[in-house]
Amino acid sequence: MIVVYVAEVADIWRSAGLRPTRVFNRSCVGKRSKFHHFVDLVLTAIVEPQSRRYDSNLDAAKQQILAAHARLPDSLRPEVAATLRHCDVEWLVSDDHLKKALRELVQKKAVDTP
Repeated sequence: MIVVYVAEVADIWRSAGLRPTRVFNRSCVGKRSKFHHFVDLVLTAIVEPQSRRYDSNLDAAKQQILAAHARLPDSLRPEVAATLRHCDVEWLVSDDHLKKALRELVQKKAVDTP
């Protein structure tokens, strides 16, 4: 479903004259294309509106969690995570989703072209 969503948005971007792209440089792990950021941001707003993935103060939240975890009794610490939730750090749209969606879009365009 995510691949279909990304392909549809990519098609809309192209029809508007924008270039839906992905970042090819694997050495820049945190770097994402504007298109990747956009499709993930929109999907997050719909599926996980409580996510803090795009909050500007995520580092402060991490520090608060670590401080609160340190105040817990030793017996409880192993049972409580000292990290942010997955929905606060992991992207819904992966690079593989982008790659598959953009490949499908190119194949569709090749079939449509006489």
